[in-house]
Amino acid sequence: MRKYLIALVAVSSLAVLSACGSSDSGGASATTTTTAVQKATTTTTTVPKVPVATWVKGFCTSYGTWRSSIKTAADAIPAATGAGDAAAAKTAASTFFKSASTSTEALISSIAASGVPDIPNGDKLVVGLMTQFTAIDNAAKSAKTEADGLATNDISTVSTSIDELTTRFQDAVNKLEASFKTYDTKYPLPALNAALTKYCTA
Repeated sequence: MRKYLIALVAVSSLAVLSACGSSDSGGASATTTTTAVQKATTTTTTVPKVPVATWVKGFCTSYGTWRSSIKTAADAIPAATGAGDAAAAKTAASTFFKSASTSTEALISSIAASGVPDIPNGDKLVVGLMTQFTAIDNAAKSAKTEADGLATNDISTVSTSIDELTTRFQDAVNKLEASFKTYDTKYPLPALNAALTKYCTA
């Protein structure tokens, strides 16, 4: 399972890094996503199970949208920093982290609304994914808060700060990849892997 998901994460990682470096801002409340995870933790046992292929197709579609949204937002950062406009670079970074948070929250909501795959421990798979993406959302929110507080009197200083922030955000994405490496052991299911092969290859 992990190799298909990691392939998608790798694309997201490269998109963020190529956009400038990395960033970690935020500060906005994580109430929405935290509540979603708590709700899933307590209610997934009563949610009707979904055929695994249906669930995987929905997840991979939402995941692909998330990845594309992050790349699109990240692509604006290099031009802003390269133009030497500190204020524009700050705005681009803030916009990127806000977009990353918004996209991640949309993905979390999609996962929560998609039911539970009809596999052993399918509820744990759902809660685990939501928890991992909530951590990414929190990292984006934190990064946005820091980006919003950057002084704009020197482009070199702003660029360095944005690089540091994007690196911390990338670290959160890397932790998601690390968690995927355990999934083959946790969910060694041919049907799940077959669906991932079909729907989750980039």
